[in-house]
Amino acid sequence: MSDATIDPTEPRLPPIPVEERSERVRTLLDPLRSGNLNILRTIAHHEDALDGLLSLGRGLHAIQALKPRLRELLILRTAVNCDVDYEWGQHARSARDLGMEDDELQAVVVGPADPRWSRLEAALLSAADQLHRTCDLEDATWGVLLGALGPDGLLEVLMTAGQYHLVAFVIKAARVQQELGAEAIPHGAS
Repeated sequence: MSDATIDPTEPRLPPIPVEERSERVRTLLDPLRSGNLNILRTIAHHEDALDGLLSLGRGLHAIQALKPRLRELLILRTAVNCDVDYEWGQHARSARDLGMEDDELQAVVVGPADPRWSRLEAALLSAADQLHRTCDLEDATWGVLLGALGPDGLLEVLMTAGQYHLVAFVIKAARVQQELGAEAIPHGAS
């Protein structure tokens, strides 16, 4: 089947308008600060999937083995690997809220070889790359992450990278539109 008739600038599955939310979707999204994001309003077409994704996110954040800065580095590198501007735009904002500067965000695009990264940060960025390429971690990367984060943290890395790959699939295939004012991946940095 050809994609030729689909406008690549328009969503394939438009987000559900706020005023058309079902009672269950209102219960899931209204309490969230991010409840009006296009990605969540798109996934709201499948209420069980929305509930499951939100539960997964809450569960991973409850582990708290990854400090917020490390979590954002992992998510941002996953966005780069998947070439998903939407994910980048949301999480670049979060990273800035945590004190990350533009040069650090540029270094995420460069990747683990950038000399600014600590051993742990470089291993985390390498993990994002390795999981994206092979769905596995090299022994050296595994060892650094296990030593620094313990089993809980290592599992949080694996599952967070997987969660944001899942979200990337939805964003790209459904052509979820970027929120106004959100930035794109700075590709000129690599």
